[in-house]
Amino acid sequence: MQSVGNPVAVHFGVSALDDLRTLVQPPVFVISTRRALADPTVAGRLATLGVAASWTDVRPNPPPQAVTRAHAAATAVRPGTIVGLGGGSVLDVAKMTAAFLDVATVSLPSPPPDLTRRVRLLQIPTTAGTGSEVTRWASYWMASGEKLSFDNSACWADAAIIDPALSSGMPPRTSLATGLDALAHAVESLWGRASTPASDALASAALGLIAHHLPNAITCPSPSDREAMAMAALLAGLALSRCESAAAHALSYGLTGRFGIEHGIAVGLMCRGLLRVVAERSRESVDVVLDALGLATVEQAELFIDRLMESASVRPSLSALGVPRSAWPGLVSDALRSNRLANQPGKWDHDDLIDVLGRVA
Repeated sequence: MQSVGNPVAVHFGVSALDDLRTLVQPPVFVISTRRALADPTVAGRLATLGVAASWTDVRPNPPPQAVTRAHAAATAVRPGTIVGLGGGSVLDVAKMTAAFLDVATVSLPSPPPDLTRRVRLLQIPTTAGTGSEVTRWASYWMASGEKLSFDNSACWADAAIIDPALSSGMPPRTSLATGLDALAHAVESLWGRASTPASDALASAALGLIAHHLPNAITCPSPSDREAMAMAALLAGLALSRCESAAAHALSYGLTGRFGIEHGIAVGLMCRGLLRVVAERSRESVDVVLDALGLATVEQAELFIDRLMESASVRPSLSALGVPRSAWPGLVSDALRSNRLANQPGKWDHDDLIDVLGRVA
């Protein structure tokens, strides 16, 4: 499957890993985590591929040094294919490693103007939410807690292999965080400045799946719930790849960088805070979100997010997550400097964003 306007070939389904052998060009360099590599389903497939080396030193919210180390390890192998296997941080490191493989050093945030990727890049997500496998952006984090995005066409994967069974081991909080990430991608695709009829269709379909399957995916997931959430994450990622993110992401970065809150939980909570504020400015922007979720009011949407978070024992408030009111001005300053805020329709100033935070105090 290939989406119009997105160059990533998508292989989706419970047998999608069977396609892996036909997509790689040896030698293969795998960027992953030890846990993902230990999955017997994955290990059996990789054993037949001629894997030259694996790199597993990837943690959430990777710094530039993680990419530099992965780049050095990959350069020693000179692979024909790089495989990213894991959650969003793993996939992002795989993108940047592949993009810089043919140059001597990793130069972030300023790559060579003629940067071209020649190694094949395959992405295999083991969570359901980031959508990184089908976008051209890769995130990395500075020691200060600042989040930066590497946006380059060299980060498009050749193919994404999405097997819903790979996400079956996610615990409730991870299912919540990744599911809220997908929800935020879909919501911001719908109300962002760059939305299109095609992205609206993808995002609306994603929200419909999320409404019906994320509650169970958090608490008592069935294989059909996992499959539906994997599809929702894919659709939301495809929508976002056309639109880029907006105010919820701009506000979330400080929550992750300063307070260590998982990105999905941070951005989901910011979507919850924005719902009523956006509705006061542009009711039609929120109505399309409500319609996709099958809800009638903003209050119902707020309650939907609250119940999702509470089902994973996460209280839906900044104070409960350890964010004091004294930190709000810094979070707002971070958001005002983010280029993501420009994708949110209307003019947003300091007081507007403080108002958003106040909705989820």
